[in-house]
Amino acid sequence: MAEQKQAAAVELNATSERIVNLQALVPGHFWLPDREVFQDSIHLPLETGSRVPTFSFLVTHPVYGKLLFDLGLRKHGKGYPPAWDETLVEFKPECEEDIADLLRKGGIEPETINFIVYSHLHFDHVGDPTLFPSAEIILGEDAESLFEKPYPRDPESLFQEWPEGRTVTYLNYSIPEVSTGSEDSSPEQEKGAEKNDPVSEDPGQEPNGKAVTPTSDKAEASENGDKTTTPARPSPVKISPLGPFPHVLDLFADGSIYVIDTPGHAPGHLCLLVRVSTSPATHVLLAGDCCHNRLCYSPGERLISQENYEDIDVARVSVSKLVEYAKLQKVELGLGDERTGRLVVILAHEKEREEEMPLFPEKLNDWAIEEAWKATKEKIEPQGQKRAREEDEVEGEDAKVTSKKKLKENRHKTANSNGHGKKRTRKDDEADEARTETAKKQKSQL
Repeated sequence: MAEQKQAAAVELNATSERIVNLQALVPGHFWLPDREVFQDSIHLPLETGSRVPTFSFLVTHPVYGKLLFDLGLRKHGKGYPPAWDETLVEFKPECEEDIADLLRKGGIEPETINFIVYSHLHFDHVGDPTLFPSAEIILGEDAESLFEKPYPRDPESLFQEWPEGRTVTYLNYSIPEVSTGSEDSSPEQEKGAEKNDPVSEDPGQEPNGKAVTPTSDKAEASENGDKTTTPARPSPVKISPLGPFPHVLDLFADGSIYVIDTPGHAPGHLCLLVRVSTSPATHVLLAGDCCHNRLCYSPGERLISQENYEDIDVARVSVSKLVEYAKLQKVELGLGDERTGRLVVILAHEKEREEEMPLFPEKLNDWAIEEAWKATKEKIEPQGQKRAREEDEVEGEDAKVTSKKKLKENRHKTANSNGHGKKRTRKDDEADEARTETAKKQKSQL
């Protein structure tokens, strides 16, 4: 029965037409030594490396509003717990405009962000969540252990206590398959699903990394500045496996955003797979810090460095799955070829992408479609262009038929006037064809 429920959920989500708008922002850069990136470079000095961006992504859902995937750096590298000081000296963060500044320049107020999903909580991703007072904070389940005693209660902790009164959700990939509301739904299933709902606690108790739940509906500013209300987020649905990844959640239960468990780099590390088009079917995999350089996943010939991962063996398994997914370049939901789409991978610090893809306020959707499908023989073009091209092809075929008909008539006339029915030779035919082609070329040059 559970398998039937999961299959029904997959089919429902795969056939959904909902897509999201995706935009990339760059809230800062920092120095990334090669020894932190490649296993074959761990002997190199810190001065050998490159300046890389730290990407944040604005994902706009048609029903549930705006979501940020990672927040990048804090402005001027200030405001981190002191335990980061030595790391900040080594990595030299540069951030003149933080994520809130960039959004405001594009006409989006931080108060309209409904969700922050963190890939993980290192300094170059965590940013400043206090700038987004309306946002639910969503993390992988294993990140909860980092807040047993956060800064400032523990002065040596790298992880700052969440702002008071905020909703913090730690995603549980072990929830049962989606309940269809049938009679065999059990309390255990409901309890399992509730682990992914916002967690409430008495404000007087020790927060333990969690915070109180606000009202169920969220106010969001529309494009014209008016306030609108978005519905409460539904509980995620377990969709597993997805390609090589065994633990996956459908965040809004509609197939538009998938959360993928990718452990190894840091506790709770996750990726987002977002659907940016249904025609043609196209997804973007926001891969966070699964790895830190394109060569580690495409073609995947360089091993990730042991210097930059909490569990290097587990991390390399996650990267091997990313390599497999990137080579396959397909998103398959288990329902046959009609449910297969193409895929683009973007790492959090993939420096080539800063030049290759459009940045906020431009959208990534059209670029992602072109990038995902460019290697295929199938040509993706707007319907209007396709119709015009097909009409031109028909007109071209008609012109060829007319030309051949005229040539045949001319040959017949020439034969009747050439020596009382004297047979034409092959050279005569070739000469006529040559004259016709020459005339066509001269006409086209006019």
